[in-house]
Amino acid sequence: MKKFNVDWMRLALRLLVKQNNIDRMIHAFHLNEFKELAQLYCDVFNLYEDLVDKYGNSTYTQFKLGGYLVQMYDALKPECDFDDFCKIIYIPTGIKGLYKLPESN
Repeated sequence: MKKFNVDWMRLALRLLVKQNNIDRMIHAFHLNEFKELAQLYCDVFNLYEDLVDKYGNSTYTQFKLGGYLVQMYDALKPECDFDDFCKIIYIPTGIKGLYKLPESN
């Protein structure tokens, strides 16, 4: 699968996420600018695609990605809880606090 590009991710975030949410994420994740937020998304989504290519869309992929997100969360020391941080990639379900990974193409 083709890797996510930071410029396309910036466009997608601008179109899909309200500006006040973007500003909150930049502040909460201790980032300096919008491009860093887009790069964070690219890094996470590209890793997810690599894991799906290697292990398929499975619980092991979710486990590996979860470990990466824990490390990233600890390194960034964001001003939000881990569940909110995981919303970078996880998709909310109809059950509060339960998320799923996106389907890979």
